[in-house]
Amino acid sequence: MVLIVVGVIAGLAVTLLLPKKEEVVETIPEISDVQGLNTVSTELDNTNPDDLNTELNQLNQDYSAF
Repeated sequence: MVLIVVGVIAGLAVTLLLPKKEEVVETIPEISDVQGLNTVSTELDNTNPDDLNTELNQLNQDYSAF
């Protein structure tokens, strides 16, 4: 009986003390007209892939510092 109570308490402690995963939900706006399509197209054209590589390299350096 004591082992069951200790097990339940330990299970609750682990459940409450472990960090919870945060869900990241990114909503993409619906494109319902030509103006919206043109805006998205312009944003895509102005996207610089080198910026993404720079950010990924920085994250890699930060991670390796641990």
